Amino acid sequence: MVKLPEDMIIEILLILPVKSLIRFRCVCKSWNVEVQSCSFISKHLKNDHNIRLVILHTKVEKDFFDFPCDSYTWFPDKTLGELSLQNFLPQIPIRGFFHGPFDGILCIIADDISLYNIGTKELRTLPKILHSNEDCVGFGLDPVSNSYKLVLMDTPYLKTVEGSERRVSPIVVYTLNSDSWRNIEDSNISDIYNLDSRGISGTCLNGVCYWLSTYRYTKEKVIFPFHLGDEMSREIIKLPMENKYGLFLGIYNESLSLLHMDSDVTKCVDMWVMNQGCWTKQLTVGPFIELDVLCPLGFWRRGSFFVSARNPDTKAGYYMRENLILYDPSSTHNTKYSCVFTGYMLEELFIYKESLVNLKGNDH
Repeated sequence: MVKLPEDMIIEILLILPVKSLIRFRCVCKSWNVEVQSCSFISKHLKNDHNIRLVILHTKVEKDFFDFPCDSYTWFPDKTLGELSLQNFLPQIPIRGFFHGPFDGILCIIADDISLYNIGTKELRTLPKILHSNEDCVGFGLDPVSNSYKLVLMDTPYLKTVEGSERRVSPIVVYTLNSDSWRNIEDSNISDIYNLDSRGISGTCLNGVCYWLSTYRYTKEKVIFPFHLGDEMSREIIKLPMENKYGLFLGIYNESLSLLHMDSDVTKCVDMWVMNQGCWTKQLTVGPFIELDVLCPLGFWRRGSFFVSARNPDTKAGYYMRENLILYDPSSTHNTKYSCVFTGYMLEELFIYKESLVNLKGNDH
């Protein structure tokens, strides 16, 4: 290793898993400093070698009378090999509703709110605050203060310790470096918008968190942005399509992007990408003839994305059996579709990236 150029050593370190990097910090002082630096942590996050797919679906017990429960299944590597499927929940040390992952960090909401880095096993319990388990959550790096911030939105009426009801701020922001909460008192989001249940975990890009939302009175679908730098909502983003059902909001090629399926007419999935404030239709996939596609579920690597499709299994019973289909435009096979998972009632996908993000909050 001593004969390799320093920049080549850094490139090798960037593709290693977090567990190995933590061990290699003991090799020498320069490696220890490099692995903990802001630039290295950022570059490691952008590398897709350490991504994992997590699937939330319904698990049906063998006994017909047992009540079905939610199951979190994950692929331990990016190859999506079914033989290596594992239960995701043992990775989480405390019970509660979790949101994310955001940059490798889970937000766990129970009696307390905690942040947990799965890769480094670092857990941080945040200061007490009135909240709801159904809060919409956003988490990302504020490029102005260079600190991670957690956003809770649309907090309802809550009871205080004394039992009297009072309204708390509809948006509250936690700053990691200062370990403190701030109420955004001038926001009236809870009076104007409804945040979609599928968008409880917001999408964060370049210091802005985004949620699919609905105007409360006109019912029009929109995207609600919240800027972490000045902690303001700014201008609401209109959607480019008329039929605004079958939507998924995410990141494609470092741009805010939408997957949209018109299930009643074309049976196609459109990918829309926003550049410089304008929407452009990147591609259209379909129509789906052989596959009974239900809805888009999320983006994966190199422009590929997932959709759920009904499985023609007549023995499935009341609980609908579904296939998770990956569409890969770069595939060299005869078909660009592949089934990577079969389960009951696929509800949501999570993309987990291992990260070295420091939850101590000192000089991210």
